[in-house]
Formats: sequence, C-alpha cells, structure tokens
Amino acid sequence: RLAPPDTVSLPSLVTLLVSHVSDPGSDVERLVACCPRLEDLTLEACSAVTALSLVGAAHLRRLALRCCHNLTDVAVDSSELQAFEYRGAGTDGSFLTMNGDVSTTIVYCKVDICGEEVTMNLRQLLQLFVNAKHLHLESARLGSGLDKGVPISLASFPSLLHLEMRGCLPKDYSEDIGAMSTVLEHAPNPER
Repeated sequence: RLAPPDTVSLPSLVTLLVSHVSDPGSDVERLVACCPRLEDLTLEACSAVTALSLVGAAHLRRLALRCCHNLTDVAVDSSELQAFEYRGAGTDGSFLTMNGDVSTTIVYCKVDICGEEVTMNLRQLLQLFVNAKHLHLESARLGSGLDKGVPISLASFPSLLHLEMRGCLPKDYSEDIGAMSTVLEHAPNPER
C-alpha cells in the first residue's frame, strides 16, 4: 500500500514509477501533488486506480499509463507534456482529457492495445496527437478500432516523421489494411 501522508513533500523528485499499487487514484494524485518538479510519471498495473486528475502537474513532460485496466477517466495538464504512452484496453478514447495546448508540445505518442479486439475508439484518441512527430501503434489486431462501424475520418498528421505500426493481421484483414492505409495517407511527411 502506498497511502502517502498528508504532509509528505518531495520537492526534488522528477521521476516516479508507481507499479502494482492497490491504492485508489486519490492516493496517487496526493503523491503526485507532493512532487512539484515531477517531469516523468509512469503508472503500471495499478488496478484500483479508476480515475486520475493530474491537472496541477504543470511540469509533467512524460506520462505513461500501462495496464491500469480499470482506469476510465484521466485529466492531465498538458502544457509541457512531450510524450504519452498508453498500454491497455479501454472502452472509449474519451477517457483522456488534456488541459493545455497539445498542438505544439507532444512529440511522441505510443498506444499499445491489449487483447484480441480493440474495444476503444482509437480515432478519438489519436485526434489528441495529430501534431506528434513520432507515433507508435501496436495491437494484437492492428487496424481494429480505427473504424468502429463508421467511415474513417482522421485529421492530418502534418508533423509526423516516424510512424511505427506493429501487430498481427487476421485471415480476413481487408478492414485492417484499409485502416492502416488511412493512417499512412494522413501522414504526408514521414521520413524514410
């Protein structure tokens, strides 16, 4: 258990990894609030964390959320955020709210979907990172989640230089290939 006291102060801490902690999100938020210089936060396999508000974490430059499968609501101050990583299933891309101008700050985004089928609206999540320079998409079923029963409509990724897509394609993969092609069509300037 984490259970940080109300009076804890970690004024010099810049990197924090919270892994396999069974405390709720409010305890994690309280710990983060005690770290005014925090730049790098990773939450990993914290199953009791269902909501997380990092709106006061103005210096946060990297946020990684890995296998926190019950996390359904995240709000983050993105004014200095440069990198975002997500590994999990999720039910909807709207679980993430960015407070601040993400159009110029985020340069790296990695989304790694657990499970056979993508159960989130990946299009909605990717809209937050249209100005990223590096985009890494990974899924057991690559391409799934981009369409979700509607015509694919993605914004352009004008700053994208590096695109990495990893995953398997099922036997009937025509929709998945179409989804991946759409991402490539919306990235006009990738480096070779």
